[in-house]
Amino acid sequence: MAYNNFTLESVKSQFGLKLIDNHFCEFLPVAEPQLEFLTIFDESFMLGKAARTEKAKSELLVSPILVQARRLASQKVQLFSGEEFDVDRERGLNGFCDFLFSKSENPFTIDAPVLMLVEAK
Repeated sequence: MAYNNFTLESVKSQFGLKLIDNHFCEFLPVAEPQLEFLTIFDESFMLGKAARTEKAKSELLVSPILVQARRLASQKVQLFSGEEFDVDRERGLNGFCDFLFSKSENPFTIDAPVLMLVEAK
């Protein structure tokens, strides 16, 4: 099973997870987007709205936001797009991710900890 075949219920069941509906980012300071980001995103947004494929939409709409998040994190994380990320095939933890954030030291390796986005829309 690939990542995008999981449902919330199957993940909870298979991995023994518990859903906690809590605000977990309240302690983070508000981050104002940079003017450069707003300019780029305005154009990307117009192109993304008219895009015909989900991949194009994610690249035009989601990617600029993630690049801005990386910038706000003082570039202490790496951003990967369209990577195959096979963690444990037997448990269904395999396939391609739309985007990954990694605490890697360099932009060529994906190292833990990792934040993975699948089906980014």
